[in-house]
Amino acid sequence: MSITGIYYDGLSSKRHDVTLSVSDTSLHIKGVNLDLIFKLADLQVKPRLASLPVQIVFPNDSHCELQEQDGLSDLVATLSSSKTQTFIHKIETRITLILLTLVISVATLFITIRYAIPFAAKHVAYSIPLSVESDMAEEGLTLLDKVIFQPSKLPESRKQELIDYFNKMAGTQDKPLDIRFRSAKKMGENAFALPSGIIVFTDEMIHFAKDDRELFGILAHEIGHVHKRHVLRHILQDSATSLLLILITGDIGTASSLIATVPTVLIQAKFSREFESESDDYAISFLKQRGISTQYLADILARLQQKHHETDSEISAFISSHPATSKRLQKLRFHQN
Repeated sequence: MSITGIYYDGLSSKRHDVTLSVSDTSLHIKGVNLDLIFKLADLQVKPRLASLPVQIVFPNDSHCELQEQDGLSDLVATLSSSKTQTFIHKIETRITLILLTLVISVATLFITIRYAIPFAAKHVAYSIPLSVESDMAEEGLTLLDKVIFQPSKLPESRKQELIDYFNKMAGTQDKPLDIRFRSAKKMGENAFALPSGIIVFTDEMIHFAKDDRELFGILAHEIGHVHKRHVLRHILQDSATSLLLILITGDIGTASSLIATVPTVLIQAKFSREFESESDDYAISFLKQRGISTQYLADILARLQQKHHETDSEISAFISSHPATSKRLQKLRFHQN
């Protein structure tokens, strides 16, 4: 087997037109005033990239460049320790294989992000100790207090009245309710759950409600998120997806961006339809067991949605993170007592 190429001695830029021939154990390079023999075991064939020359590197730092020609693939297969490089080259030089590989890669990425990561996140979320969740929630709320929230301006009597009402209506739970109040004018009406079960209401949400039963309906929905570990699953899914994209793109800077957006993820996580549906179903059952109509939850969601659509301000953050679609409202009203 013989093939032509260009040899560089590694000491200068001078090129030598050569002929390469292969025996069982060695590669023979012959040109004008040039006659070299190298053992096959000492050679390194660099991976081929599309139509660029194949490069064979020798132990003395010299190398040969081989252009596409008859017999090249056979030579590369002989010199390489495996046929992987030949296979990759075939893919890179055939548009059909390139498109097929692209389709398979995109499909694999979609399945991983859409199904594999959520499946894994669900199982991991349920296995994380409560102590870890509690630390995560407290640290997260401390961070939010520094960058977003201000202390609640509600009278202490009003806060205690709501806490007593919530505890009375909720009854015995796996763990006691942990209700916190904060002020956030820029955010507006909002309520959200943190991983350990801390549920935060903004003063603006309290003022917006026309009836405490509306607030209890929102509480029931947030308890659903806690019970189903939605917040923790969402954080795990987003983190795993971001890390996967970092591995694919090599953009290490994305990691710092991910950390910087943690506060926003905690309070405005746009839950999937599955999460919202699960939490709505939980709230419907929770409210029915306590004799409270789901109409109260539907009413406040509808008003928030209407206000959100009528203004371009950043208020109605609850609707931004919990989109009140007509289908959801219809389900809540269907199950009213």
